[in-house]
Amino acid sequence: MVLPRLSEYRVSQIEDQAQRYAVAQEAFWTVGKMPGVRKAIEEKARETGMSVEDVMAKMKPGGEMHELHERYVEAYHNSPDAADHRKAMNKAIDGFVRQYGQAQEEMLAPEQKGNEYFEDYKDRVDDAKDRIFEKAGHVPLLDGEDATHLQKLQAAVAKIIEKVREMVSGFTTMLRGKAGAEKEAVSEPAP
Repeated sequence: MVLPRLSEYRVSQIEDQAQRYAVAQEAFWTVGKMPGVRKAIEEKARETGMSVEDVMAKMKPGGEMHELHERYVEAYHNSPDAADHRKAMNKAIDGFVRQYGQAQEEMLAPEQKGNEYFEDYKDRVDDAKDRIFEKAGHVPLLDGEDATHLQKLQAAVAKIIEKVREMVSGFTTMLRGKAGAEKEAVSEPAP
């Protein structure tokens, strides 16, 4: 199996998706009644000593911050622009996950050892992941959703990491099998 190397193209795509998410999220919080909801969330965070992310995580039906959740859902449903920006965020998450998954597989390529840019690429991928995760913590759950953007990203990345571990395990098993077969061939007496 030959894996492609991590490239500037892949890294740029990952960074682009993280940036698209950030832009869509900023726009999301500026339309309709969303700025008022955002301000109420920030005020609740100050009042309770919680982080904004923690307040947003508790904003769900029947949750500790259900009043804020209801206000959020109402503001969202009364703003077609908010829905458009949320769709753009979802699209950016999908694109990020797809590109990030490819990058993780490409990082396994043995040819990376000769890639003078590998460490820089790897750092840029990690930075983009950190940025999108941080931003994703600033979007509460909507009715009918079973996971926030942050939870979706965390689950997707965990799945990617598990797939990479399985690939590494498969490579290791394959190499051990080859090494064992070669060792047997060398240790067998000649006819």
